Amino acid sequence: MKIRKIDSNKLDYKDLLLEADPEIEVVKEYIDKGDMYVLFDNEIPVAEILITKVNDEECELKNIATSKTARGKGYAGILISHVFEIYSKEYKLSSHTLVQHLFSRIYHNRSLVLHQASLCP
Repeated sequence: MKIRKIDSNKLDYKDLLLEADPEIEVVKEYIDKGDMYVLFDNEIPVAEILITKVNDEECELKNIATSKTARGKGYAGILISHVFEIYSKEYKLSSHTLVQHLFSRIYHNRSLVLHQASLCP
């Protein structure tokens, strides 16, 4: 498993993006305003997350999705943990910590490991 930051050609992953936000025109409004990360399993993109900056103190999880065939394997939780690790250094943690705790608890209860992915440049 690898997580890659996607800096260009983000619409190459539109099938994943449309799983969470079914209107392509809406996706196009924010896709280039955010940071996108895609989780690959055996070089196949199986999940994505897109984070946008709200202001100097806040960021927003704008889009997160897992392909239908890869659901239930903890990929979304892995991506959430990954972006929290990155963005907790730059933004205040008040609401982020709570959300991360809730997701960690959900995934822990399902006996899934959240920290299996490695960042690939």
